[in-house]
Amino acid sequence: MGQILTRKPITFEAVGQFYSRRIHRIVPTCLFVILATVIATNSLVMQTDSEGLPADTLWALTFATNLQDPASIGVFMHLWSLGVEMQFYLIIPGLIWLLTKAEIGQAAHSMVFSRIWQFFAGISAHYVTEYFKIKERRNYSFLLTNRFAVELGDLSYVWYLVHFPMILIIRYRYSTAFSAPEGLIAFSASLVLAYMVNLLADWHFRQIRQFKTVLFTISLLFACTLSMILHRYWAAHSNEYTLRWDLTQRPFQGELVNDSSYGYKFNLVVKEGTFNLNKLTTEEVIAINKKMSENTARYIKYTAARSYLKELNYSAENNQWDYQAIFQGTGELSMLLIGDSHAGQITAELANSFSSKYKTLKTYTDADCLPFEINYYGHDRYTGNCINYSSAVNKAIFKMKPDIIFVNFRWSSMGRPPLHSLIENDSVLKDIEVWLNKLSQAAKVVYLGAPSVEFYDSVGYELPKRMWMNSPLDSINLKYKDFIDRESVHWARMKKLRCLKCVFVGWSKAFCDSEEYKGEDERACQAYNPTNKLAYFFDTQHCSYYGITKFIPILDQLARNMDDDLKRIQKLINLF
Repeated sequence: MGQILTRKPITFEAVGQFYSRRIHRIVPTCLFVILATVIATNSLVMQTDSEGLPADTLWALTFATNLQDPASIGVFMHLWSLGVEMQFYLIIPGLIWLLTKAEIGQAAHSMVFSRIWQFFAGISAHYVTEYFKIKERRNYSFLLTNRFAVELGDLSYVWYLVHFPMILIIRYRYSTAFSAPEGLIAFSASLVLAYMVNLLADWHFRQIRQFKTVLFTISLLFACTLSMILHRYWAAHSNEYTLRWDLTQRPFQGELVNDSSYGYKFNLVVKEGTFNLNKLTTEEVIAINKKMSENTARYIKYTAARSYLKELNYSAENNQWDYQAIFQGTGELSMLLIGDSHAGQITAELANSFSSKYKTLKTYTDADCLPFEINYYGHDRYTGNCINYSSAVNKAIFKMKPDIIFVNFRWSSMGRPPLHSLIENDSVLKDIEVWLNKLSQAAKVVYLGAPSVEFYDSVGYELPKRMWMNSPLDSINLKYKDFIDRESVHWARMKKLRCLKCVFVGWSKAFCDSEEYKGEDERACQAYNPTNKLAYFFDTQHCSYYGITKFIPILDQLARNMDDDLKRIQKLINLF
């Protein structure tokens, strides 16, 4: 670049030639790849999974991807560097003119221009050769001048343009992180695609001699791409899906509500519906799964943020805390719900199932926070918002002295490290036992949720995508054996826990096949309803509103058995 601009004095004609060559070499092929990527994305990616494509394309068309919010960039993310390059071309003639007028010679080699400093490496090399003769070594130059290296160099620009969209689309279609062999295959495939684009488009663009023809080609490609994304935008906003299901009803509406029974409203919507859930069209199932997944996730994030910023104040040092929700029942006992988001998501169902048992139910949950302190590898992740939660939980318990404590949390938050000693000597087991015994001093009964099912794929995202692609759905489910193996360290701890007042709650039976009906190898944990294809989970671990209803029979059974459990616990206490 430095050599091109210093070959002759900086004039309007020289600058015009510089820009025309840059535009000729870069813009047509780039626009061709952008257009091809838009076509491929429209064909191979579900519309609701590429809602940002119109905006991303506009940024790419104007070579301004580097100015876009990085969090919103999709298939054209890699074009940020090309954006920097094109913007640099706008100012480089002026910079070269200043360098030549200022006569600063070798000093140009060390000048730094913010985020575009790397472009001066080549320019500086040009200036350096004016002062230092570089000895020619043919044995080294052969590495760069052989035919393969030259062809690869000619191909490098096209390869740069096509590799990232191709990788993203492959990963989207096959839902997998690349292993080393798969990465090598994708690498080779992108090279083949680059070669094809070079033959079909780039080579022909470079053969154009008239700059007017170049501009016409650019205008045509720009217009085609713009028309496609405008059509896509209007189609998405005019009528996403024609549904018999009213997506304006709760809990499908976009805005959030402040009552804790938000998720429970799903049951009412189903009961009030004028059609059978098992007779939905594929388009309706896809739309409902997407909407349900988005709003469940949004609600959980909303309640978590509300906990952090407003209602949940756990300054343990000042003995101040606020409960997230308080329910009034028809019973005589007091009840407290504690834990992370897995406790928060069952709030409404728990309140309804136990309403005849408690007089007051208070909830004190916090997303991503364990309600107890333990010593284990990686424990330093529990800082920030969680730093005082466990201490405040303990103080809240002994201030309220609830008759019933319900504890639910994600066991895998502690990781899944293998046991390095006998289970009896496990430090995590001992810490949990000590904490549960403290709870037992205040409560008559402690319900403790067992390890729950966690899937490999984000169900609410993966299920509608595979339905749209007509791909097999069974692989989204989890083999029961894999579930047990993944959580083996936590199952071992639960079996060894000594807690007289504890009642263990098995959530997995809501989704996993019973051993009475299927053999060990055939048992699976369902991520979705196999009949109507509605998702039970919105991510890998949290239930959707539809899935939460699967907990209702379990909670109802716990409430019915509570009196018997209290009698059993009292007998055990008398024995010991």
